[in-house]
Amino acid sequence: MEPVFTAATVIDEKTYAQMLLAKQRLDQRWMMILVYLLALPAVWAMTFRIEQPDSLFSWVLRIFVLALTAAVIPPIWRRVRRAFCRGLGRRLFRGLAAPLPTVFYRFYPDRVEVRDGGPCETFGYGEIFRPVETADFFLLFLSKNLCHAVSKDGLSGDAASFESFLNARCSKSCAKVLP
Repeated sequence: MEPVFTAATVIDEKTYAQMLLAKQRLDQRWMMILVYLLALPAVWAMTFRIEQPDSLFSWVLRIFVLALTAAVIPPIWRRVRRAFCRGLGRRLFRGLAAPLPTVFYRFYPDRVEVRDGGPCETFGYGEIFRPVETADFFLLFLSKNLCHAVSKDGLSGDAASFESFLNARCSKSCAKVLP
């Protein structure tokens, strides 16, 4: 039986950083709520240091500062997480003297075969816990800590048809985690 799709992915620091970033974004959405719960009351309390606390202007200024803070927190938080994941990927691959490993994937209608130089690993689409699409990869999470990265560049077909193939086989839609 011929595979429907094939792919080859070089596991480098960029791949690893995107896997970490996708995992953090999907698993730590509650963290953003915590950041808001800590930052917004602190900013609100600081606005009471305005000279005329009971004037209409001071209340409008407080609300403006609070809204501005709420709008600025998400991009800053995303940038901090992205920098953390890139740094961790660089630190993990810095001392690697061997050539970067290449993982080969074959997608059949009923299973996925993975070969990385060792024995061939096979798993069914029902085992995919969470399919995720990033800017450069399709990430197939088999558990919270086990992930396969399928490069869009090394894919035998186009990304849109592969996404629809995954959605049909996994019976789950790909979560989009874009930078």
